[in-house]
Amino acid sequence: KCFEHVVQGGGTRTSFQAWSLTLVCRSFRAQETFMQWDQCRRFYNFLMADNMKKIILSHRQALFGDHVKKPQSLEDTDLSRLYTATSLMQIDDNVMRKFHGYNSLKEYYEEESCMRYLHRIYVPLMLVNAADDPLVHESLLTIPKSLSEKRENVMFVLPLHGGHLGFFEGSVLFPEPLTWMDKLVVEYANAICQWERNKSQCSDTEQVEAELE
Repeated sequence: KCFEHVVQGGGTRTSFQAWSLTLVCRSFRAQETFMQWDQCRRFYNFLMADNMKKIILSHRQALFGDHVKKPQSLEDTDLSRLYTATSLMQIDDNVMRKFHGYNSLKEYYEEESCMRYLHRIYVPLMLVNAADDPLVHESLLTIPKSLSEKRENVMFVLPLHGGHLGFFEGSVLFPEPLTWMDKLVVEYANAICQWERNKSQCSDTEQVEAELE
């Protein structure tokens, strides 16, 4: 939803905002790669699905209780399938798409994908993903790469190492409290702030010169 916010509210040409986002587009293409075993991707998918099940079931009463108006397509049998789900795609198909009112998994992924918003963002945008990310298949990296080549406001950062949202520095047992990503976001924000100040100064100078002429 952060991409939708940038487009609807903060993504205009006049507002001063900069966004630094990790990118994994929700799509069949992405979900299919999560089912592959290279780099233990399928195993990670299983662990993430198991964690997702625990989160959903721990809030089952608040999400699906009698006081909550549920979509007609979502039945108790769908919720029971959570216990046997072994992938995020199964959870999405049995519960999430129905909870949000979508008729099919394809429709759910297409409507919720960031691909619908990327080309409509005009503020400075930095997309970050590690090359050794065990969850994001190499083929998915063509999306941010292609966007950065076409749009001047987009920067795609692809470090060789970092894992999946890790980017830790220091030793394995005693990593630094600040990650490389933390430092990158601060440096990027500072650079954008400096660019905005310089742009304002240039505009003021040009205006004064125009008035003197």
